[in-house]
Amino acid sequence: MELIGIEMSEFTRRARSILLNHSDLALDRGLEPGERVVLWDALSGDYHSGTVADIDFSLEDTHYRFEIGIRLPEDLALDRITGMPSSSRGLGTREVFALLQQLRADAPGLVHLHNQALER
Repeated sequence: MELIGIEMSEFTRRARSILLNHSDLALDRGLEPGERVVLWDALSGDYHSGTVADIDFSLEDTHYRFEIGIRLPEDLALDRITGMPSSSRGLGTREVFALLQQLRADAPGLVHLHNQALER
């Protein structure tokens, strides 16, 4: 997974999206639509999940629009970049993160069940 350094302004934080040129990135290859990356904010030092949302081409450069996802703990960001878990004992950050993602995906159904129980 690619690590991409950016500087997130307040507008970028609110928009949850950033436009970057390939020539401004230290990449060995082009990125693909839907590809997941780790974004590192040089201003705050925070890591975020990211996805290549759009790609546009001009004669001079390739332009990417990244959707900025959730803030990642440093160890999870490094796990994603290296592809190697930092800890293989117990319930690690990666497992907790996966459980939280599953809970978020199930949340609408859980809220519906909760509301049904309250109506009884």
